[in-house]
Amino acid sequence: MLRIYLISIFPFCVFLSVAAQTTTWTSRATLPQYRQRGVGFSLGDKGYVIGGAVSATSAISGTATASMIIYDSQTDSWSSGPDFPCGAIYYPFVFVISNVAYVGDYGTNAFYAFDGTSWTRKANRPMPTPNCFYYPVCFQLNGIGYVGNGYNSSGPANLNTSVMYTYNPSTNTWDGGTLTNVPALNSSTVFLHGGKAYICGGHELSSNTNQNKLWEWDPATNTATQKTSHPYSYVLNTRGVSFATKGIIACGSGSYTRNDWYDFATDTWSTSTAVPTGASSAAYFTIGSDFYIAGGWGNGAFLLNTLQRGTTTLTPLPVNWLSFTGRPVHGAVELNWSTASEQNNSHFEVERSADALQFSKIGRVNSSTNPIVRNDYQYLDQSPIPARSFYRLKQVDLDGNFSYSSIIQINGELATGISAWVIPGANRLAVVIPQSLQGVSELFIYDATGRTLLRQQMLPGRSEINLSGVASGGVYFIKMIKGNAVFYTTQFIN
Repeated sequence: MLRIYLISIFPFCVFLSVAAQTTTWTSRATLPQYRQRGVGFSLGDKGYVIGGAVSATSAISGTATASMIIYDSQTDSWSSGPDFPCGAIYYPFVFVISNVAYVGDYGTNAFYAFDGTSWTRKANRPMPTPNCFYYPVCFQLNGIGYVGNGYNSSGPANLNTSVMYTYNPSTNTWDGGTLTNVPALNSSTVFLHGGKAYICGGHELSSNTNQNKLWEWDPATNTATQKTSHPYSYVLNTRGVSFATKGIIACGSGSYTRNDWYDFATDTWSTSTAVPTGASSAAYFTIGSDFYIAGGWGNGAFLLNTLQRGTTTLTPLPVNWLSFTGRPVHGAVELNWSTASEQNNSHFEVERSADALQFSKIGRVNSSTNPIVRNDYQYLDQSPIPARSFYRLKQVDLDGNFSYSSIIQINGELATGISAWVIPGANRLAVVIPQSLQGVSELFIYDATGRTLLRQQMLPGRSEINLSGVASGGVYFIKMIKGNAVFYTTQFIN
């Protein structure tokens, strides 16, 4: 039997595929505090809730927090995790790529990655005007994170945006908000299927109305297609998770205890067993085929500390990814990936690219014969691109459906032996290029928005670069080019 757990957390919703229209709900260990507006995610066999507002009682809205709590499904217990490094985050967002959670917040451009143990500072997220990171939707598709289509609470009443920003973990860069044909809503629900995002409900500020429309948004073509609307009059602050052919939206403002399923193939909705304790602005996470919703607002009047589990006959996603890594080995590139479990999985296709945009197939690895346990895979690319190669895995089901892993970048032999570091107290950057890299190369320093701050020609040996034009206290990025090939990238804090 597959299980669903309800935990109250905020920014978006994804869906769970089902084979029957019955859900059995049971209560699990209560949260250490009453909490709403946090975000939830899972890494391996644990669930995490970070940020939002907490309280010792259910009667008040709570105080913004940086705290993290961790749920262990094996012992049905909670423990504390490391706080968010920049302090309290009341409107956080999160997406998970290759078993790493990426977390940000409306109130700060600081952006961090969490690997289950510690936080790592990443490239600052964009701070656009209007700021579309307030009540946004956020998700990951094919190893790229998407955040956007919220609104700016300090701006005019009709300041919804239709902009989506993307984050690429392989290059640690944000784009400039080039995807603009997204439904202009905030507080929407999002679930994923077939490489597309389904954006449901939300609040439309231009008309000051809550919506129940369902939009299928395709990032490849930047187009939105309207699908069958949700059966309730509006959908707001709901939660769910995507699996195979169907999905579940449970709870939310107004509807609270509703539990509705969407069929991707037939574009139809059906209603399942109601949730015992209704909630909105809750957190969610999944562990295997179990779905959890933690905390949130109960009927819009009081805080919750509940954790509910819904058991269904769900079919989980074919592959539960754990990791995907690579390394140069004697002129080749060794790729390694691991899965926690697999269902209906036929094989993996290994794809390579020079620019992280256009990929081609270079190999195939068949699925393990023991899919219910952890499996480790390896592939050796004997002919990598000399400067750098980007790789992704195409996971193919037995029925021909497929999905992609995250994208990883492997620097080639040209980058071997290069090092760069900031000289303490000197406001200078030291760069060492091995003599084996003959000829002139170009070094670029740019900021988190992609703006080039410095461009300089380099020769083999040690050089020092004056950083007087680079403001202190920020995260900056180095890119080195020889000919038309980028062969080295790194980052530093000045």
